[in-house]
Amino acid sequence: MTVGYRAVLRLDDREDAVRIAREQFRSWLVEMVRDPRKTIESAEWDGPGTFRMGPDSVLTVVEHRGDDQQARLLLEYVETNGDGTWTTRLYAASAPASRRLKQVLWFEGEGQRRDGSTVQPGTPRVVRNTLKAVDAYDGSVPVHGEPRTLRLDDVEQLVDYINDEHRDLSIIVAAPVPGVPLELWARAVGTLTRDAIGCASFFVLDAEAAANLNARLGDSHSIPRGGVRTYVPRVEVGDWADARRHRVLTARTMSQGLGTDSQGEPRFSERLIRTIATTPRLYLLEAEMPAGQARWGGVRG
Repeated sequence: MTVGYRAVLRLDDREDAVRIAREQFRSWLVEMVRDPRKTIESAEWDGPGTFRMGPDSVLTVVEHRGDDQQARLLLEYVETNGDGTWTTRLYAASAPASRRLKQVLWFEGEGQRRDGSTVQPGTPRVVRNTLKAVDAYDGSVPVHGEPRTLRLDDVEQLVDYINDEHRDLSIIVAAPVPGVPLELWARAVGTLTRDAIGCASFFVLDAEAAANLNARLGDSHSIPRGGVRTYVPRVEVGDWADARRHRVLTARTMSQGLGTDSQGEPRFSERLIRTIATTPRLYLLEAEMPAGQARWGGVRG
């Protein structure tokens, strides 16, 4: 299944999403200028317009400023190489007077082979870089670029995240593996996040936290030992029909997909990495965007 990329990140109300978008996108372009595999030759642009950044690289910039200090920005970078055409978009909206969504970044990624068929893009590096630079949320849920390890005292907060009715991203929780050091298991789970960064928040539990979480969620929504469960939005704890929406990968499935890299570090297979990412991506791509967010796409026109 070919699944595109989308991530919608809410920033702290005191941030300026438009400024951050400019800074992070420019920094990402600079990284690619230094990469000999890329066709981009320049990372410079000034104001709105269409800019040729290299022989096969084009940047489109659209800006809009309205009343009440509202500002919107679209940055769209398109690169063509031997594999096909790759498009990365970043919409930024700064609306300090808005009641709820004041500072938001909206990332999209698409890929097309030279024969015109679609290809699943990876997580744009600009997303990873942005998550390192600023705190981001979906509803109350923090969005990180790597898994967080949780202990017993953290479980109540995790339950709140799972039950948050305002989240659209998925929460992926890994239960511990008996006999495997938690730090080693957390590093292994970290290799699963690659294609779901920005689309899901990953958490790794120690034994006490896992037992407590399962007690709070009950049999329908619990996680088996050594397993990984994806909690999609709008969880109904205790409802067995709802439980089927929240996919479980058992310890057996996880162990079959686990190997080591050239340095001997644990690493999951490409197949499992893509499997983990598919559900979070689909939920964000199919989610009905709030009216305010949907209008940001109109900045392109």
